[in-house]
Amino acid sequence: MQTNTPYSPPVSPVTRPSPSGFEGKMKFWSRAIWVSVVMTIAPPMLGLIGTVIGMQKAFASMGNSGIGDPQALSGHISMVLLSTVWGLVFSVIGLVLLIISVIRFFSCRAQHQSSAS
Repeated sequence: MQTNTPYSPPVSPVTRPSPSGFEGKMKFWSRAIWVSVVMTIAPPMLGLIGTVIGMQKAFASMGNSGIGDPQALSGHISMVLLSTVWGLVFSVIGLVLLIISVIRFFSCRAQHQSSAS
């Protein structure tokens, strides 16, 4: 007989009811679709915000120092290009994840329908 001390394992572990295999997979891939949709849409919008802010700074520096200072103008334009590129890179990654998630979701659903009939 085992005594109950604070350091002994529990006598009866608590178990959570788990959804069936197909329902759990479909729920996971459904959530993955929504996350990848957000990953596809949000980064270009953030890149666009960076582009607008960078162009405002570029035009402000051009207004302050005139057109004769290409160094100040090129520094702001490089920030504009970097924010645009990173927004597009993350969007492409999100698009790839979206395609994978949709394919997995529909294959899981087809597998569930074929096993149910």
